[in-house]
Amino acid sequence: MTVIKIAKRQQSGTNKSAMSCALQKELAAIVDLCAHELRQVGDEFYWRYKLLEILLKNYKTATEIK
Repeated sequence: MTVIKIAKRQQSGTNKSAMSCALQKELAAIVDLCAHELRQVGDEFYWRYKLLEILLKNYKTATEIK
C-alpha cells in the first residue's frame, strides 16, 4: 500500500468517527427530547386519572346520599 492510500484510509476513518460522534450527539438530543415529552404526557395522564378518581368518588357519594 502506498502512503497516499494509507493516509486516505486514516482520513476516511477519522471522518467516520467524527460523523459517528456527531450522530451520537444528535441521537442523544433526540432521545432527551422524547424522554421529556413522554414525562409530560405521563404527568398529564396521571393528573387526568386522579381527577377521574375524584369525580367518581364524588359521584358515588352524591348517589349514596340520595
